[in-house]
Amino acid sequence: MQWEAFCPTPGTQASQTTNGKELRSLRKNIVDKYGPTKNLVEVKSFLRNLRYHFLIPFSLLHSFLVTIMGLLIPWSATLAMVDIYSIFVGCHLRLPGVMVIVVLGDWSLSILSLAAACAAAGVVDFLIHTNGPYCPPKFCGRYQVSAAMAFLSWVLTALSFLVNLWLMASL
Repeated sequence: MQWEAFCPTPGTQASQTTNGKELRSLRKNIVDKYGPTKNLVEVKSFLRNLRYHFLIPFSLLHSFLVTIMGLLIPWSATLAMVDIYSIFVGCHLRLPGVMVIVVLGDWSLSILSLAAACAAAGVVDFLIHTNGPYCPPKFCGRYQVSAAMAFLSWVLTALSFLVNLWLMASL
């Protein structure tokens, strides 16, 4: 049924029954509490469509996590290969210029991976604690694992930064 059948707009006949005054007072109470009926319908449609607008920033935050990890993996793999090469050859690469590049790279990627991990954790927390079909269990588990691994990579990158900073200070 239409809303106007229960609460007609002002200036029209409410009803030919004895409850016309009660319907007008009910409508006045609802309008006072929630606003005009048109706005109430607009708010309902806005809230209905709002859940789809939340998914766009979440996918952007997940893309941020993927991008940062895409930078972090080659950086860490390159540092590991250089360290393995220096161990097998027997020469130490503790040159001040090289150490400054390594420390700055570790520092910047450590901060970016912390930001990506926090963003991923925020997305996971929102998707789990909302009342709605935002996160099927299969995908929630994947988001949780990716957030946990992002925090683990941040801890390891920050540790690498601190060790390399200590080595650079000892030169």
